[in-house]
Amino acid sequence: MFFVRHGDGSKFPMPEIVDDCRRAIRFIRLSAKKYNVEPDRLGALGGSAGGHLALMLATTSDEGVPNPKNFDWICRTPDRIATAVAYYPPTDIRDWWANGNVKHYEQAFNFDPKRGAEFSPLLWVTPQSAPAFMLHGDKDVITIRYSQDMLAEYKKNGAVADLLTVKGVGHGFDIGFKGFKDYTPEQLKILETTRAASVAWFEKILLAPKKEVEPPPKNTPAAAPQTKLTREYAVVNLSKGVDGPWPVTELDKAPEDLLKDDAWRTSKILLRRVAPGKFVMGSPADDKVAEAHARDYHAEEKAHTVTLTKAYCIGVFPVTQEQWTRVMGSNPSYFAGNLKRPVETVSWNEVRGRTEPGGDVDAKSFMARLRAGTSQAFDLPTEAQWEYACRAGTTRALNDPTANKGEGADCTDENVAKIAWFEGNSQRQTHDVGLKAPNAWGLYDVCGNVSQWCLERLSNYEGDAADPAGAALDKLRGGHVLRGGYWSMPASACRSAARDYDASAPNEWGNVRYNVCGFRLALPAE
Repeated sequence: MFFVRHGDGSKFPMPEIVDDCRRAIRFIRLSAKKYNVEPDRLGALGGSAGGHLALMLATTSDEGVPNPKNFDWICRTPDRIATAVAYYPPTDIRDWWANGNVKHYEQAFNFDPKRGAEFSPLLWVTPQSAPAFMLHGDKDVITIRYSQDMLAEYKKNGAVADLLTVKGVGHGFDIGFKGFKDYTPEQLKILETTRAASVAWFEKILLAPKKEVEPPPKNTPAAAPQTKLTREYAVVNLSKGVDGPWPVTELDKAPEDLLKDDAWRTSKILLRRVAPGKFVMGSPADDKVAEAHARDYHAEEKAHTVTLTKAYCIGVFPVTQEQWTRVMGSNPSYFAGNLKRPVETVSWNEVRGRTEPGGDVDAKSFMARLRAGTSQAFDLPTEAQWEYACRAGTTRALNDPTANKGEGADCTDENVAKIAWFEGNSQRQTHDVGLKAPNAWGLYDVCGNVSQWCLERLSNYEGDAADPAGAALDKLRGGHVLRGGYWSMPASACRSAARDYDASAPNEWGNVRYNVCGFRLALPAE
């Protein structure tokens, strides 16, 4: 049992207090081996404001920041819990400023009321929310409606929750702040009943058998005939599921029903041909937004000219959960539920593995199975291929040509919201691919939603280059490159040149999974 002493609500605003609790969970998970605990079997318990905090952890946790603004190992660790027990919790604080509830908690509520929704766990319940158990007195001044509404929201989302209504008692069960010597036998009975119910809940959830990650199918998918790609679009047909084969055909133009027929995001993978070309990769030296991002994320963006001498195909959408499942047989995504969302929580090794850049792939990886079932050399794009396709001829910060008024001026929330899901509009989750505006080459979700793995690991740019494909081992500065930004990153991370990468320890490179990381396919066209 860990007692977390967070910032006092009489001295600190709620956003700081919530961050304190998140950091405590990250620290415990990071130090799990030291304390001999299982990091995936952590529960949180609290009463009143503490119950609110427990439910915030249950509904808004993340998998850690792959590359935080500083090299803080704690920030890179998930703040995910397995369950929450919340006594008499407020679950929706949006109206507290208006109805006068904040007068007794002025410092805790000393932040913009417009952010009330951000700290209302009722609004953040998803199918992935950690199981929650609430205990609430039916005479509580913090009305039991808060817990009842929370239970209803959990049920609506298919998540696990329960509520114990304690009859005839109020906040703190009217006895929560007295010493044991002052309890009546009836009060002690209430205390014992609720304690036993909480322990039983923790035992049911935390001691349940672990759900193992499903291995890929053992069979090798049947191989489709090899196709020489010469036309504008390539189509992988996954309709036969894990057994394959997955034939590749071609189209002269984009399908007219691309956004109307779900098959293009479920049972088919569409790739667009990209002709050879030359472009300026990176950001100008006087771009202050780029300079700040590069400094915070330790990934420079020095502008240089890149020439790509060979045509290639690249995915019109990031690979979705349904497409992954049809190849691999199971869905590892944290935000599972709607299979048109991008697949995430997949490591670089699970996507590809083995030699990089180019070359062999791991026999159990997504790429290995896709290659076997299509007879095509599918892979991840190089970082240069990714940025060339992302820019689609644009030269400024964003790949939306209508917003390119200047480097820093582009990166407003309003501009980025047109093309990407990011912290300003994502509601802390992924979304179906294809809902935002495409770039000039018809590619969707290149920025935002999920960051996308690239072929190589991080290194500094070393001047003009032709077909760059990664640096020598002695020049590497980090793990595998991630591009595009993701659902909880700021607008500036959705710039075409913004770089991110796996900042875990070198011995973990290739193995880490985050619920912000996915990928899109690339395929040689020559």
